[in-house]
Amino acid sequence: MNAKRKILMPIFNRAHYGRLRPVLKAIQNHPQLELKIVVGVPAAYGYFFKNIAHSRPRSWRTALPWYVLARVRSFIGKEYVLRNAFLAQNLIRDGFELESYVPMFFDGGRSETMAKTVSLGIGRLVEEIKKIKPDT
Repeated sequence: MNAKRKILMPIFNRAHYGRLRPVLKAIQNHPQLELKIVVGVPAAYGYFFKNIAHSRPRSWRTALPWYVLARVRSFIGKEYVLRNAFLAQNLIRDGFELESYVPMFFDGGRSETMAKTVSLGIGRLVEEIKKIKPDT
Protein backbone atom coordinates (compact mmCIF):
# COMPACT_ATOMS: atom_id res chain seq x y z
CA MET A 1 0.00 0.00 0.00
CA ASN A 2 1.25 3.48 -0.82
CA ALA A 3 2.08 5.98 1.90
CA LYS A 4 -0.47 8.66 2.62
CA ARG A 5 0.02 11.94 0.77
CA LYS A 6 0.48 14.96 3.03
CA ILE A 7 -1.81 17.86 2.17
CA LEU A 8 -0.87 21.18 3.79
CA MET A 9 -3.67 23.68 4.29
CA PRO A 10 -2.70 27.08 5.73
CA ILE A 11 -5.72 28.89 7.18
CA PHE A 12 -5.42 32.46 8.36
CA ASN A 13 -8.97 33.75 8.71
CA ARG A 14 -12.45 32.51 9.53
CA ALA A 15 -13.93 33.54 6.17
CA HIS A 16 -11.62 31.17 4.31
CA TYR A 17 -12.18 28.47 6.89
CA GLY A 18 -15.93 28.65 6.35
CA ARG A 19 -15.49 28.04 2.64
CA LEU A 20 -12.79 25.38 3.06
CA ARG A 21 -14.46 23.37 5.81
CA PRO A 22 -16.13 20.81 3.47
CA VAL A 23 -12.84 20.37 1.59
CA LEU A 24 -10.96 19.88 4.86
CA LYS A 25 -13.49 17.27 6.00
CA ALA A 26 -13.16 15.42 2.68
CA ILE A 27 -9.35 15.37 2.95
CA GLN A 28 -9.54 14.34 6.61
CA ASN A 29 -11.85 11.41 5.77
CA HIS A 30 -9.93 10.23 2.70
CA PRO A 31 -7.96 7.04 3.45
CA GLN A 32 -4.97 7.99 1.27
CA LEU A 33 -4.57 11.60 2.42
CA GLU A 34 -3.10 13.11 5.57
CA LEU A 35 -4.31 16.63 6.39
CA LYS A 36 -1.80 19.07 7.90
CA ILE A 37 -3.34 22.38 9.03
CA VAL A 38 -1.27 25.45 9.82
CA VAL A 39 -3.31 28.18 11.51
CA GLY A 40 -2.61 31.90 11.87
CA VAL A 41 -2.71 33.38 15.38
CA PRO A 42 -2.09 36.88 16.78
CA ALA A 43 1.55 37.96 16.59
CA ALA A 44 1.66 38.55 20.36
CA TYR A 45 1.93 34.77 20.80
CA GLY A 46 5.23 34.59 18.95
CA TYR A 47 6.77 38.01 18.52
CA PHE A 48 6.17 40.16 21.58
CA PHE A 49 8.52 43.06 20.83
CA LYS A 50 7.90 43.01 17.08
CA ASN A 51 4.18 43.04 17.86
CA ILE A 52 4.59 46.06 20.15
CA ALA A 53 6.64 47.90 17.53
CA HIS A 54 4.31 47.31 14.59
CA SER A 55 0.78 47.07 16.00
CA ARG A 56 -1.53 50.05 16.04
CA PRO A 57 -4.31 49.16 18.51
CA ARG A 58 -7.08 51.60 19.35
CA SER A 59 -5.92 51.81 22.95
CA TRP A 60 -2.47 50.83 24.21
CA ARG A 61 -3.79 50.95 27.76
CA THR A 62 -6.15 48.04 27.11
CA ALA A 63 -3.98 46.23 24.53
CA LEU A 64 -0.70 46.01 26.43
CA PRO A 65 -1.94 43.73 29.25
CA TRP A 66 -3.37 41.35 26.64
CA TYR A 67 -0.06 41.33 24.72
CA VAL A 68 1.88 40.49 27.87
CA LEU A 69 -0.56 37.73 28.84
CA ALA A 70 -0.48 36.24 25.32
CA ARG A 71 3.31 36.16 25.33
CA VAL A 72 3.47 34.55 28.77
CA ARG A 73 0.94 31.94 27.65
CA SER A 74 3.00 31.18 24.53
CA PHE A 75 5.81 29.93 26.77
CA ILE A 76 3.44 27.30 28.17
CA GLY A 77 3.37 25.63 24.75
CA LYS A 78 1.79 25.26 21.36
CA GLU A 79 -1.29 23.51 22.71
CA TYR A 80 -2.15 26.48 24.93
CA VAL A 81 -1.77 28.98 22.09
CA LEU A 82 -3.93 26.91 19.76
CA ARG A 83 -6.65 26.54 22.40
CA ASN A 84 -6.82 30.30 22.96
CA ALA A 85 -6.74 31.73 19.45
CA PHE A 86 -10.29 32.12 18.09
CA LEU A 87 -9.72 30.56 14.64
CA ALA A 88 -7.79 27.69 16.20
CA GLN A 89 -10.65 27.13 18.66
CA ASN A 90 -13.10 26.78 15.77
CA LEU A 91 -10.89 24.28 13.96
CA ILE A 92 -10.35 22.17 17.09
CA ARG A 93 -14.05 22.29 17.96
CA ASP A 94 -14.87 20.99 14.46
CA GLY A 95 -12.61 18.00 14.97
CA PHE A 96 -9.48 19.05 13.09
CA GLU A 97 -5.98 18.40 14.39
CA LEU A 98 -3.68 21.39 14.02
CA GLU A 99 -0.11 20.74 12.95
CA SER A 100 1.28 24.14 13.95
CA TYR A 101 0.56 27.83 14.22
CA VAL A 102 2.02 30.91 12.58
CA PRO A 103 2.06 34.08 14.72
CA MET A 104 1.29 36.81 12.23
CA PHE A 105 -1.54 39.21 13.01
CA PHE A 106 -0.62 42.71 14.15
CA ASP A 107 -3.36 44.87 15.63
CA GLY A 108 -4.73 47.73 13.58
CA GLY A 109 -6.66 48.02 10.35
CA ARG A 110 -4.32 50.33 8.47
CA SER A 111 -2.76 49.35 5.16
CA GLU A 112 0.71 49.57 6.72
CA THR A 113 -0.21 47.14 9.50
CA MET A 114 -1.85 44.72 7.07
CA ALA A 115 1.24 44.72 4.81
CA LYS A 116 3.49 44.00 7.80
CA THR A 117 1.18 41.17 8.84
CA VAL A 118 1.42 39.55 5.42
CA SER A 119 5.21 39.82 5.30
CA LEU A 120 5.58 38.30 8.77
CA GLY A 121 3.16 35.49 7.98
CA ILE A 122 4.78 34.51 4.69
CA GLY A 123 8.20 34.15 6.30
CA ARG A 124 6.88 31.90 9.04
CA LEU A 125 4.74 29.90 6.61
CA VAL A 126 7.85 29.10 4.54
CA GLU A 127 9.50 27.73 7.71
CA GLU A 128 6.47 25.53 8.42
CA ILE A 129 6.38 24.21 4.84
CA LYS A 130 10.04 23.20 5.10
CA LYS A 131 9.35 21.46 8.42
CA ILE A 132 6.16 19.62 7.37
CA LYS A 133 7.34 18.71 3.83
CA PRO A 134 3.89 18.33 2.26
CA ASP A 135 3.28 16.53 -1.02
CA THR A 136 0.91 19.29 -2.12
